[in-house]
Amino acid sequence: MSEKVRSRLVIASIVAATLVVTGFTILYTQYDTLGWFLEPPPKMHFGGLGYSLTSIPPTTGLPGDVSWTPQRRMLPLWYRVFFPVDRDPTSIYVQWRDGLFYQYGTQD
Repeated sequence: MSEKVRSRLVIASIVAATLVVTGFTILYTQYDTLGWFLEPPPKMHFGGLGYSLTSIPPTTGLPGDVSWTPQRRMLPLWYRVFFPVDRDPTSIYVQWRDGLFYQYGTQD
């Protein structure tokens, strides 16, 4: 392997590592955890509001007393985030990869 190719591989590796670290840092500020892709994150931020995972166990469906709409996606995983229709979004739900709905409430 020539010195020129080796130099380009080193530079490409450094750039790739920098992009990965930057991506995780940006998503850490959104979800307050580095394990945001492994389990539902303890906190989320949408539309200037902060939400915390509640202690209510996950459910197989959304509560029927309120109309819900999937207004956002949890990036970069594309999990749907459901907001109430015609109500203040004090409570939202995330449909995680296991198909269950996890409730988040606004932070104090």
